[in-house]
Amino acid sequence: MKSVNYDSIVLFKLGKFYEIFYEDAIICHRLLDLNWMQTNPQKLHVGFPEKNREKFAKILVDNHYRVIVVE
Repeated sequence: MKSVNYDSIVLFKLGKFYEIFYEDAIICHRLLDLNWMQTNPQKLHVGFPEKNREKFAKILVDNHYRVIVVE
């Protein structure tokens, strides 16, 4: 998914959470003040509850990022 949408932040829905990986996770960690999900630096990963999707997507869009949601 990311390889064909390299210019977008990709939010993957897993259960009741949206999870973000690698470079997208770095951006979301900074802009959305999200905590790292794992301590392994090779697997950068952040996430948030599904109820926050619109709020966080708006922040990303307002900062000139495109957002793609994978349900």
